[in-house]
Amino acid sequence: MRLRTGLAPVPEEDVSVPASLGSDPRQAGVRPGSEQGQAGVRPRERPFVLFVGRLERLKGVHVLVEAFRNYRELDLLVAGDGEERDALERAAEQLEHVRFLGHVPQAELDALYRDATALVVPSVGYEVFGLVILEAFARRTAVIVHDLGALPELVAESGGGLVYRTPAELVEAIEGLRTDRALRDDLGVKGQDAWRRLWSEERHLEAYFDAIEEARGSRQ
Repeated sequence: MRLRTGLAPVPEEDVSVPASLGSDPRQAGVRPGSEQGQAGVRPRERPFVLFVGRLERLKGVHVLVEAFRNYRELDLLVAGDGEERDALERAAEQLEHVRFLGHVPQAELDALYRDATALVVPSVGYEVFGLVILEAFARRTAVIVHDLGALPELVAESGGGLVYRTPAELVEAIEGLRTDRALRDDLGVKGQDAWRRLWSEERHLEAYFDAIEEARGSRQ
């Protein structure tokens, strides 16, 4: 088993491709026919894992769809839109446990993050930063990320998730979090703690005022 928690060291990557702004769920486009309607995202009877972001090839949603072709213990909810959506829906048309939600307003997205067994980030292209990872951390949700680019470094720094390298390890990570509530809760707590210490608005304001005080001191 080669799955790693965020506590393991992750080698630095030569990241040369900038992250897509589509990582921000608020930039996902609206699409008719999504499950999200005027009343918001429908309640879920089954537990689920969540993907949030633009539906483009480098985001790796096709990897998730293939993983869920034979894995049916959880649902897969895909929040977002993009050029790959039609192809992805065709690939998943026989998979009733794979749902494409289209654009999801932030209020409903918050609930999806909180209720998810995990957020999965299966990117197959290099990404510099993972905003959706921080959004999951803020809501005490564990993450599962592909071992590529800078995203595993966020997991390593926080201790808030698992890193996989192969499709088999991806399924193993999902099933591990489904069956081990203690592990899921532990990763969620560590991720949220790291978010508060390193990435929250309060932390950035603190750093800003510290810099002001340092500048004042250097002038005296």
